[in-house]
Amino acid sequence: MPVIDFDFGQELCDQVAKELDFVCSFMGDRGTIMASSDRERIGKVHNGAARIMRGEVDEFVATAEEAAKSSG
Repeated sequence: MPVIDFDFGQELCDQVAKELDFVCSFMGDRGTIMASSDRERIGKVHNGAARIMRGEVDEFVATAEEAAKSSG
């Protein structure tokens, strides 16, 4: 199992968000948000990422309306 530098991941998320003006998040192997420029999201499960990590889909796309309804 690789060792993840979460501090570096958080710094990278913050930099990407600042440069591109959008929320950046990194998810772990079960879709859990491990680092995010939106700190409130850390520790929550991103359902789309979880589906990708389980091998159910290759990509996940959500409309703004779907995202607004999502708890994750």
